[in-house]
Amino acid sequence: MEINEIKNTRQCPVKTESISKDIKWRFEGNKQQYVFNSEIEESIKQCMWALQNQKYDYAQENCSDILQKIHVRNKHIRIGDSSEGGWETVRQYQTNPLASDSDDESRIKVVHYQLPGPI
Repeated sequence: MEINEIKNTRQCPVKTESISKDIKWRFEGNKQQYVFNSEIEESIKQCMWALQNQKYDYAQENCSDILQKIHVRNKHIRIGDSSEGGWETVRQYQTNPLASDSDDESRIKVVHYQLPGPI
């Protein structure tokens, strides 16, 4: 059985509740972090299930996905923190991919030029 088949057919109670639509977030960044943390939590629960059921390839794939998500999130935090535009730079970077991932520095520079100067 392939890993994708396991993902689609597994019978494990690891689904977390979806975010309630009733939550009113004071800050968008808090909502984004909550969503990110919830996704990581779900993935870790899936890893735990896979390990308990000796689905080691599935657990390894989930762990790799978790590491990649954390790496990308940390990169965005560093970009936002080091940029004059802050999180607006990150949003522009995420929604307007101008080059491949190997050209990250070029993408960031282009975003800086697109943002308005300090007020």
